[in-house]
This record gives sequence, structure tokens and C-alpha cells, in this order.
Amino acid sequence: MDIKKIKIKVKKILSKHRYEHTISVAKFAKKLALINGVNEEKAYLAGLLHDIAKEFSLNEIISLTKDDPNFSKYPNVKTLHGLAGAYYASKFLKIDDKEVLNAIKNHVIPPKKCSKLSMIIYIADKLDPNRKKYYNIANSEKYKILAQKNITKCFTELYKIMRK
Repeated sequence: MDIKKIKIKVKKILSKHRYEHTISVAKFAKKLALINGVNEEKAYLAGLLHDIAKEFSLNEIISLTKDDPNFSKYPNVKTLHGLAGAYYASKFLKIDDKEVLNAIKNHVIPPKKCSKLSMIIYIADKLDPNRKKYYNIANSEKYKILAQKNITKCFTELYKIMRK
């Protein structure tokens, strides 16, 4: 499935606000990918799909994730939307790129060590200006600059902030 068709499907599934957030994340992810030597198309695709399951019902999320061996490691059902999104992208959108699927899965609760693509999606999501009503990351501009200079350092610092 090509990006244009996926974009149409995503727009149908998400609310206007969530879709705007998703497009913003995808664009920033693509920019960070270019700077950090990561495949830009994969970054854009993962950004586009990172919140595909965010507005699914709790029952839909549980249905998509209940058989995953890591299901019980998530603190609550809402934190499962990344895992549910990866399953949805694989099963219904026929995305088979493991790195893209892992980036979708890892954008909520990433492992400390993950791929640059997963770091990029995590960072692009957390620093999106549309999220300010949810997270007020002090000095977010500083982190945007840091992400363009040292993706690993930015990821580590944001990871610490978000875990507080």
C-alpha cells in the first residue's frame, strides 16, 4: 500500500486534531531521519501510523494486543495504543517492515536501547507542538535542536523527563 492510500485511511480513522498531530509528527520524523541518516520514507510512514490506534475503544485495543507476550508489562490499556497500532498496521494495512512496526510500538514506552527510527518517532511525538496541552516539556525548542545534533542524547533526556 502506498503512502497516499495510507494517509487517506489514517485521515478516516482519526479525529481532526489527532490527524493534524500525526501529520506534524510524520513531517518532523522525516526531517530528523534525513539529518540522522535514517530512511526518510520509513520515518514518515511510522510517524503517520504511530497513533493509528490511539482513538480505538478499549475493547478494540485489548482485542488487538491481548495475545502479545508483553501485554501485562503495560501499566494501563491506554499505554497499549502503540502496540495495538503496530498490530493494526501489520494486519490491516499490510505493513511488514519490522523497523517501522517497532517504531510504532515503541513510541509510547520505548526500551532504553532502540533503533534510531524508534528514537526519532518517540522524539517527534513528544516534541510536537500540538501536544502541549498534554505535556508541557520545558525548553522543547532546545530539544528540537538537540535532536538534530545528537539523536541519542535527545532521546535519553526526553526518556528521563517522560518517566518522571
